[in-house]
Amino acid sequence: MFSPVLALLPAPATWLLALGLAGLVWFALEDRRWLIIAAPIFIAWLTMAVFWAEDRFRFHATPLLALCSGVWIDEVVRHFKDVRRWQIPTFVLLAGLIAAGSLYLGSQNPPPPVRWDHIVWGYIKMGEILEARELAQRIAREQPDNGPILEALGYTAAANRQYEEAAQDLERAIALRPRSHVAHSNLARAYLALGRRAEAAQEAKIAIDLYPSPEYQALLGQIEAK
Repeated sequence: MFSPVLALLPAPATWLLALGLAGLVWFALEDRRWLIIAAPIFIAWLTMAVFWAEDRFRFHATPLLALCSGVWIDEVVRHFKDVRRWQIPTFVLLAGLIAAGSLYLGSQNPPPPVRWDHIVWGYIKMGEILEARELAQRIAREQPDNGPILEALGYTAAANRQYEEAAQDLERAIALRPRSHVAHSNLARAYLALGRRAEAAQEAKIAIDLYPSPEYQALLGQIEAK
């Protein structure tokens, strides 16, 4: 029953940005130490601008924006009690303008799609194979043509010594992304674990053709050693 109402409300991040920046301006007018708060916010936004696809970096600024929002609310209440009410409309208007600008920019620049494969590989690099696999399986069900996710799914299957399943996932990934040297090299390893040396050697050679790295050369040497 609340969905129609929620659909009309702006994202909480918009108001956090509006109140946070207005509070930061208010803080800057009263305390020279405002740069201590502003610097991490600027760094978080700069990081997001450089690595736009990884827009989760914006969350690094969230605690400080929340702090500045608290400053804004506190100043509104304090100035109201002190009968300095002329400042309240100024900063309410400032917050409203920032919110409106944020909403406008958001409508003109839709956020990039979530790179679920990056998140899955982040779990893998942290050694959280189970979490990575569960997430990859869920995304693969929702996006069966997501090649990078299938690659990650194949890697997690191999990490669990489920080599048949790993080979199947990697074969599907390669059908979607035939020039992924990582997928070919991981499929070579899966085939090797299954004792399918001829197919493993073929996949390793493809990986080398796509990306002639010493690692892939060593893999081919290991496959051809017996």
